[in-house]
This record gives sequence, structure tokens and C-alpha cells, in this order.
Amino acid sequence: MAGEWRDRFLISSDRGMSHAVFITCGDTLQSAWEIERMGRTLNTTLPEDLRDCFVEGCEQSLQEGGPVAVEGRYNDLDLGEVLFRCIMMPVRAQSTIGEFVYGAYTHKRAD
Repeated sequence: MAGEWRDRFLISSDRGMSHAVFITCGDTLQSAWEIERMGRTLNTTLPEDLRDCFVEGCEQSLQEGGPVAVEGRYNDLDLGEVLFRCIMMPVRAQSTIGEFVYGAYTHKRAD
């Protein structure tokens, strides 16, 4: 199962998306920022430039009710300049638990 989730993530929705919490994430996100699979917010986990893109992508996905592609670059203190691609899709629970954003993320160093 871990291999299937390598580049994927699930984020709980929040009124302020920067405070949304990673429910789970694969090795790509975990290894880049040494985060646990659960319980950390976008605000405390991601580099600022990437966090802003994640927040905007999540918000747009929830507003439009469909998949949103996000790509760009950001600077990381350890990795230098990083290129990334991400797709985000809204997921609504059948109960009244709330909304989530499911997606996939990949990155590579820009050399």
C-alpha cells in the first residue's frame, strides 16, 4: 500500500486552508520535509512558496468541484530550486464529516 501512496496525499478541508491538516501522505512528501503521515498542517509543513500554491490549488478545487492542476517552482533551503507538479481533487464524505482534498505531487531539483 505504501508504494501506491508514494506521490499521493489526503488533506482535510479548513476555512483557512493553510491550517488544513495532512490526513496522510506518501513518501515523496514525507521525505522532502520529514513530516509524519498524519496531523501536520500545510502551514507548518511546506515551504512558503509551495504552501501558497497548495492552498490556492486546494481552494480552487473545492470551489470548482473538480480536479485542478498546479505546477511551478519554489526554493528549499536544502534542495535549492525545485520544480513541482500537483493535481488536486475534492472529495466529499458521505456523512457530514466534511470535505477533503486528494491529490498527487511530484518534484525534482532544477539544475
